[in-house]
Amino acid sequence: MNIIISDVDRPLIIKVASIQQARMQVYFIDNDDLSTILIVGDSLTSDIKGGNNAGIDTCWYNKWKAENTKGVDVTYEIAELKENNSIIKFT
Repeated sequence: MNIIISDVDRPLIIKVASIQQARMQVYFIDNDDLSTILIVGDSLTSDIKGGNNAGIDTCWYNKWKAENTKGVDVTYEIAELKENNSIIKFT
């Protein structure tokens, strides 16, 4: 299976890292090219801001349709996970 992000077709290799102290799991594509990585998270101040700090595109999972009052830059915003299908394409 391949994944397409920003019109670039790449092999899909996903790894998972658990960060116990933050009580989160991070799923990422095994690739050093940060332009092929997308962080999906529901917290502007940790998930999305962390992506910004690392120079990685972000997708804010905003199921409550809250206003972004934190001043955090968001690359994509979705209210339902199925909306990711318009951002990430599998081939």
